Amino acid sequence: MLVSMSDKEIQRLAVLQDVRDHRITQVRAAEILNLSTRQITRLLINLNELI
Repeated sequence: MLVSMSDKEIQRLAVLQDVRDHRITQVRAAEILNLSTRQITRLLINLNELI
């Protein structure tokens, strides 16, 4: 199945993968994506469920 992603979604995924791979912190990811650290945690949980 092919899924289209916007540039914003691609950036969000890349940042979350960087957090997951310990290249950046959740705090830094929150700053980059202009989200709370709690929201970053929720996104990471959802990302892990998809993979």
